[in-house]
This record gives sequence, C-alpha cells and structure tokens, in this order.
Amino acid sequence: MDSPGRIQHNGAAQPAKRMGHMDTMSTKGTKLEDKKWLDDQEKMERLAVLIIREIDRIVFDLEFRRELLFSLWSKERIRLPLLRVLSSRFYEIKADLLVLFPPQVYQQLDDFYRALDEFIFYISYTEDMPQNLMQKFDVYLEDLKQLAPALIEKLRELAPGVDVELSAFEPPMPDLDEASTDS
Repeated sequence: MDSPGRIQHNGAAQPAKRMGHMDTMSTKGTKLEDKKWLDDQEKMERLAVLIIREIDRIVFDLEFRRELLFSLWSKERIRLPLLRVLSSRFYEIKADLLVLFPPQVYQQLDDFYRALDEFIFYISYTEDMPQNLMQKFDVYLEDLKQLAPALIEKLRELAPGVDVELSAFEPPMPDLDEASTDS
C-alpha cells in the first residue's frame, strides 16, 4: 500500500518532490530559502541586469558582425541575420514590470528602444543599395552607442553588487608599452 508523500517508481517508494520548490539565487548570490516569489526590488534588479546584457549584446553583435551582415545584404539581400541581431526581448516585457523602474530610467529605456525600433523598421523595409545601407547602419549604430552608456550606468545603479561583464562598453585596456615608458 502506498504511503502519503511517496511516489511509486519501478516498484520502490521514493520521497515525493515538493511542487514549485526551486533552489534559486538572489542577484547578490545568496540562496533564496524556499522563496517562491520575488519582491519588486529583486524583480527590478534582475530585469536591469537582463536589459544591460541585452543592450551590450545588440551593440557588440552589430559591430562584430558588421562586415558579414553587409556582405549578405550586398550579395543576396538577406535581412534575417541583421534582424536577428537587432531582436530584443524588451518589447515582450509587461507593463507591470516596467513600472518598477524610476521615471528617469524608463525615459532612457524608451529613448534607446525607440532608436532600436527605428533601426529595425528601416532594415525590415529598406530597398537601399549596399552603400546607402552601410551609411544608415553606421548612423543608427552610433545613435545606439551614444544612448547606451548612460542607460547602462543607471541600470547598474539599480542592481548594486551585481557585476555585469560587458563586451561592447568596457574601457580600453591601457597600452603596456606606454605604461612602461612612464616609469
């Protein structure tokens, strides 16, 4: 006869797993003991980190894949790789999460993602020749690069203690040759 709290598996009773229980970590790396929900502060911190990573990915990938993307457009007029680089989960975030951000940060988010949306719209419908596409690509990319650093800084302030590694916005490494001549 089966006892409560036991699951039959291959004829042997096994302890039942607790439903909905997950070993999760807070943004500060501490274990959340049996916590099944996040408070608004934790939601905002996690969302800030996700958005920072997404902005960095978009800008880095646009710069890193620039030549390949132009080559695909020039030879075959393929838009999909560029549209995939420009894809964003930000547009899927529900309003109840976005309202967690302070108004100034939300304004910066809106400015960045409007610029991204203009870029996406242009790429989605353009019939421009490769040279013209290249010029507009560079203008749109520069707009994103100008908007991103201040936004990333504000988002980092919302997630203190969380170190987010960036690829596109890290300061340049000092030249070791120059440093050794200064000594």
